[in-house]
Amino acid sequence: MTNGAVSVQANGFFGAFLRLSGFDGIVIKGVTRDWLYLYIDGEKVQFLDANKIVGKGTYETTDIIKKEHGKKEKEMSVASIGPAGENLVKFASIVIDRGHIAAHNGPGAVLGSKKLKAIAVARGNKRVPIVDNQKLRMVANTMLENVKKTDVFKWGTLSAILIGKEMHFLPVKNYTTNVWSVEERVLNEWSPESIRRKFSIKRSPCWACQCQHCNELVITTGPLAGLTIEEPEYEQLAAWGPNIGSTDLMEAILLSYMTDDLGMDVNESGWIISFLMECYEKGVITKEDLDGIELNWGNTDAVKKMLILISKREGIGDILAEGVKYASEKIGEGRAQDIAIYTKKGNTPRGHDHRIMICEQFYTCISNTGTIESHFSLGLRKYMQPPQTINAETATQLAAAVAETFGLLDYDDSLGVCRFNTLLNIDLTSQAVAAATGWDFTPEEAKIVGLRIANLLKAFNVRCGHTPDLDFPSKRYGSAVPDGPFKDITLMPYWERMLDVFYEKMQWDRKTGKPLPEILKKLELDYVIKDLWNE
Repeated sequence: MTNGAVSVQANGFFGAFLRLSGFDGIVIKGVTRDWLYLYIDGEKVQFLDANKIVGKGTYETTDIIKKEHGKKEKEMSVASIGPAGENLVKFASIVIDRGHIAAHNGPGAVLGSKKLKAIAVARGNKRVPIVDNQKLRMVANTMLENVKKTDVFKWGTLSAILIGKEMHFLPVKNYTTNVWSVEERVLNEWSPESIRRKFSIKRSPCWACQCQHCNELVITTGPLAGLTIEEPEYEQLAAWGPNIGSTDLMEAILLSYMTDDLGMDVNESGWIISFLMECYEKGVITKEDLDGIELNWGNTDAVKKMLILISKREGIGDILAEGVKYASEKIGEGRAQDIAIYTKKGNTPRGHDHRIMICEQFYTCISNTGTIESHFSLGLRKYMQPPQTINAETATQLAAAVAETFGLLDYDDSLGVCRFNTLLNIDLTSQAVAAATGWDFTPEEAKIVGLRIANLLKAFNVRCGHTPDLDFPSKRYGSAVPDGPFKDITLMPYWERMLDVFYEKMQWDRKTGKPLPEILKKLELDYVIKDLWNE
């Protein structure tokens, strides 16, 4: 999406099974002529023919590969792409163990470009060496006690829909409003309690996780009775509910399942559909432009047809497969660009109205990876609440706080852990690293690790053509809130000054975006200086 770095996490069983096979990670180079999938079983590593699963959705692909190798559900982890990845949809995802989606910024398109349909890892039986097992268990137990106090432990992310409505961070109809107008009777159906009551529930947690977060839902009535799908996350419900003008919970759940099976990022998918719906409503595009599809607000049947066109790159879907930014430049004779929500780098935000989540709006635009890199539990918490007013002082303090915590999520991701369980507590994760490795590893060193990663990502993106001119929201993404209790709130009058503060704190060149030689030397990244600065 951004012609730059991609970094995503999805959890499930893949990482654990890979480590139990004796491998710390996988590096994939080159391109294959024919479709293949990578199969790992102990020390046996093979590329196998994938032609028979080309065109299949991610759910069926997983089932076919497991059956081919005689593996039961928890004996193998499969990461696969769907039709969207095969057809190089720019926001294609990698789907792991059905319900764990590595999506933002289009990693599925990378696998598709290599003609790698899937990676399947059988559960190994090798021991993972731990230096101080007792200490590691103590840290893990502390993390568990902390997470038990959160909503995520009981409800996953389901409760965020009602919270989002109350706090006005739901994305509603492509940011045309900040108020989700829905009857209380209908709204109650979107509560986590109501969702869990509607279905037959089977827990399907990630490796060794005790949270009630990931579940399988079995549809018990109607034409789809018997279908087993993953319980949707907040951002799936936000994309296929309020953001497309729908209050139909069942349709939102089915669209979530469909998006995952086709292998597409639900955020980008939701933004591109809501963008098209507003364009259609305002006459910027016509039914004929949309291959005969009437894309009115809330028309979920039309959404399903459009998602299939995008995944296959057929008709208008070929343009839409490039993402919101590109599509807005190609349709509507210039009138669509003011409607589209994206960052100037090319990615769309997560499933919130960031105009009142000012912290997340800023670090989405300056992110190296198109998503979060700042550590919102340290120094940024107060900026996560909707502001009543914004002034120059608030804005510059926010920019400084983002710089102060920048890279800490890169550190967290480098551990291969779930932030819902660590709660981004670097004191505990640094203790866990020390216990596992025997290193004298401190939170200060954790911050350095994060900064090293962030600066490497920045240097890589600069080499790919990124400049500070791309650290901006689109017109609609940066617009003032149009209504509701936060009407007229916007960061845009202070944006340039915020970038000045952020770049100065990060020690990055304000004109080119390059990390300065001084910070690279401090982080022991001297080899980057020669490549970046020709020194």
